[in-house]
Amino acid sequence: MRLPLALSLALSLTLPVSALNYPATRQDSIVDTFHGTPVPDPYRWLENPDSPETQAWVTQQNQLFQGYIADRTERTALLNRLQKLYDYPRTGTPRRIGQRYYIHWKNSGLQRHSVLYRQDSLSGAAQVLLDPNTLSPDGTTAVSSTDFSRDGRWLAVGLSEAGSDQKSVRILDVNSG
Repeated sequence: MRLPLALSLALSLTLPVSALNYPATRQDSIVDTFHGTPVPDPYRWLENPDSPETQAWVTQQNQLFQGYIADRTERTALLNRLQKLYDYPRTGTPRRIGQRYYIHWKNSGLQRHSVLYRQDSLSGAAQVLLDPNTLSPDGTTAVSSTDFSRDGRWLAVGLSEAGSDQKSVRILDVNSG
């Protein structure tokens, strides 16, 4: 059986764990008891992403990975192949909400985030309602959920910043933008 190129390249990037010098990771002696069963949680300190210690640990891990991946000749071929596979236009299904039609979501190919469009009719010109690519300078703010009011006047938008599981909700007046 022949492996797909992307998979075979990814497998060729493997290196024995012993060859990498991983940063030390502190372990605490925290133990919680749930229903009479002790459950150790030695890495709880890593749950606080804003602590200087966690940030330093993440930086060290990233430096280790970047140092490993930077010199790999397979990396460029893998990235090019994945980009080629992912670079195609995608359009969601139009749906009518209130008096307008919405295209959930449209992406020209390599946009970081798909864009929400609206139209007054199925044959009308599409207008951008919400472009997540403009929500943060570095492009790390993503739309994690949306929900229209029944009449289509309001759109609740759940936003996730920098890959966080937490989301904030913003309300958009569809008529005024």
